[in-house]
Amino acid sequence: MPETYIVDNGENTDIAKYERRLRFYRILVIFVVIAVLGVAGFAYGSINSNCKKVLREAKDARIAMRMLAIEEYGLEKPLYNPDSPTGLYDGAAERISALSRTDGKIVLTAWSKEDSDVLAFTYTKGKYTVVYSRDPKLASDGEGTLDGSEWQVYYYVKVLQFQ
Repeated sequence: MPETYIVDNGENTDIAKYERRLRFYRILVIFVVIAVLGVAGFAYGSINSNCKKVLREAKDARIAMRMLAIEEYGLEKPLYNPDSPTGLYDGAAERISALSRTDGKIVLTAWSKEDSDVLAFTYTKGKYTVVYSRDPKLASDGEGTLDGSEWQVYYYVKVLQFQ
């Protein structure tokens, strides 16, 4: 039986190298896309869960403010102090933190003298800020939530820094 030889003129090897290189780049792009999507998904999940945690703490602080406002109303001492940077009388922020078991910064921004209740405040913890506002008109119109309150959670990212 005669031996047969395959003659290679170089065209087949160039095509094979090109196909191997193309396959490598496709796999590389797939892995890079999977890695980027994985990191983005993890970051979103982490920020979202921390937002919910800080929102829960702010709601606990609001309940503590209402309890303290009722207590202070009985003593004829207002919770709101417009001359204070936090909007609260001295020691109120510490009592609210102790009652609600939170450690964020509370700033009372609006107070209703008629209801002796909070109309707006901010709760800041780390890079998260929760803004609470209540509009009594919305509650009476039947729009929005039951008591006309609105909660907004913000996450801050430093974009630029100049020195």
